[in-house]
Amino acid sequence: MNCDKSQLIEITVDNLTELPFALIKARMASKITQQELAEIIGIDPERIKQCEDKNYQCASFVELLEVSAALGVEFKTAVMWVDFGEIKIGKRIAEKRLKKRMKMASKAS
Repeated sequence: MNCDKSQLIEITVDNLTELPFALIKARMASKITQQELAEIIGIDPERIKQCEDKNYQCASFVELLEVSAALGVEFKTAVMWVDFGEIKIGKRIAEKRLKKRMKMASKAS
């Protein structure tokens, strides 16, 4: 990725699951190494490598914010949808898990 550092670049993120890829692209476009990013944030370089290798799945929310700030990543517009159907599905799954745990606990007693 060859970018003019005097110009803003736009990285499109359609949902939050794409944020890790945007952070990695931003770091690479800025020509900042994992080592340099770690130094800016004040953490072990191995932590940046670990986070990027796992697409930031192991990163805390604070780490995501620190990396974003260090790379100058800002949201131009953020629109989020709440899918109540997904919430219902999640509740049903949680209820099934709870019933299963209660059943197993009563068998163990």
